[in-house]
Amino acid sequence: NRVLMLHRGTNPGIHNFQWLLPGSPKEMGARDWLENIRTQVKEAGVTWEEEGVTEVTLGETQKQIKTDKKIVEAPVVILAFGCHDRQGLIDGEAELSGRGVSYNAFQDGFQYNGELVAIEGKNDVAAKEALFLSRLAKEVYFIIPAAKLDIEENLLEQLRNTNNMLAFYSSSIKSIHGDNQVQSVKVLEAGTEKDLP
Repeated sequence: NRVLMLHRGTNPGIHNFQWLLPGSPKEMGARDWLENIRTQVKEAGVTWEEEGVTEVTLGETQKQIKTDKKIVEAPVVILAFGCHDRQGLIDGEAELSGRGVSYNAFQDGFQYNGELVAIEGKNDVAAKEALFLSRLAKEVYFIIPAAKLDIEENLLEQLRNTNNMLAFYSSSIKSIHGDNQVQSVKVLEAGTEKDLP
């Protein structure tokens, strides 16, 4: 049996992953870590190819994967998307992904220690991520695209008692700005645009 791993590339914004692997050497960078994984995978007999998947057809007995370069057929396919597949819904988002735009506060939050951070959401997941970021960031702008949060009262109380968090209700992130790094966010709040540094 042959195993093929198709890898579409690594987020250039990944700097700190030690939280994921406690005990890993602090001097080891993300690229070194990935190279170690690549070496181990190849030593195990897996073929590693740097190609992104463009289409998947999952038949009952045979599966088909298309890349920009070829079509691969296999009886079994394991899809591992990661947590960073949403891009381009907000102006400037795709261009600054990995350069200040992140998709998982628990994974990427340590990059923003002592920084100003904006997070958008209206449910308990967004609220928990905003609270987590408040422990790291200088200030958290919580952009809420609703008139109220859809969360439990005890979570709402924690948000109210967080001194370094500003909540913007009935708001949404309209655009993200910066030269090679996020520098500001334009927010639409109740029909009025405002820039957040």
